[in-house]
Amino acid sequence: SCRGCPLFLPLRCRGVPACLCRNARPRSPRARVVWTGARGFIGQAVVRRLLRDGLDGRAVKIVALLRETAKLPAELQGQVEIHVMDLALASIESIAAGCGKGAVVIHLAANAAVTGGEQGYRNNIRSTERLLDALRQQQCERIVYASSIGAVDRMPGDRCDSPLDEHAPPNPLTPYGAGKLEGARRVGQSW
Repeated sequence: SCRGCPLFLPLRCRGVPACLCRNARPRSPRARVVWTGARGFIGQAVVRRLLRDGLDGRAVKIVALLRETAKLPAELQGQVEIHVMDLALASIESIAAGCGKGAVVIHLAANAAVTGGEQGYRNNIRSTERLLDALRQQQCERIVYASSIGAVDRMPGDRCDSPLDEHAPPNPLTPYGAGKLEGARRVGQSW
C-alpha cells in the first residue's frame, strides 16, 4: 500500500486514492502525456523537460491538444502527436480520442488576457469542463491543472505582510482569475 508513502495524496483518480510514487500501480513502459497550452512558456518548458527526462523513469509520448498547429514551436512539432481542436468547441468524443486511455494530462491552456471579460471566463471554464468530461471516459492516470495567482489575489486592505498560498481566501480581481479559481474547483470536484 502507498498510504505510508511520502508522495501519497488524499486526491482520488476514478475513486481510488492517488500516489505519485513509482510503486503506486503497474504502468506501461511509455507514459502518454496529454498537454494543453502549447503556446505558453510554462507548458513548453514542461514538455521539453519531459522529452529529455521522461516521467517516473519512463519514456514519454507527448500528445498536444491545440487550436492551431502554427502555434507549436517548430522544434517540438516533430516530437509530439498533434490534435488540432478548440477544447471549448470540440466534441467530448474528439477530445477523448485525442487524450487516449490512461494518460497523464497537463492542462495549462487558458485565455490569459485579464481583459478577456465574460467571453474569456466562459471559454476557460468550458474548456476545462469539456476536458474533464472527456477524461472521465478515458481513465486518466493523473491530471495536473495549473491555476494562477490571479485566482487568489489580495483582499482589499491587505497590507501584504504575508505570502499568498493555498490557504489564503480567494479574491480574484479579473474574469481570468475568477475563471482559474472556478477551473480549480471543478478539477478538484471531478476526481
